[in-house]
Amino acid sequence: MESAGEDVYLNSVIGVARIKGFQGDDLSDDLTIAACAKHFAGYGFAEAGREYNTVTIGENELYNTILPPFKAAAQAGVSNFL
Repeated sequence: MESAGEDVYLNSVIGVARIKGFQGDDLSDDLTIAACAKHFAGYGFAEAGREYNTVTIGENELYNTILPPFKAAAQAGVSNFL
């Protein structure tokens, strides 16, 4: 509901596009807004219909699924992380 889906590459590309669209080239411009990359690693995934659940993330999933979109957001200059 808050991301581009489960595909890591697509999520990264769409995330960068959103950041650029929100922030533009100059955040002091009245037509821009600060973007936020959320929810940072460790938030967890919805399971069995429960949004706030326990978090069990292995290294493979962390480095290959969760962190790449956040890295792309950081490289795109996202204003903050939540």
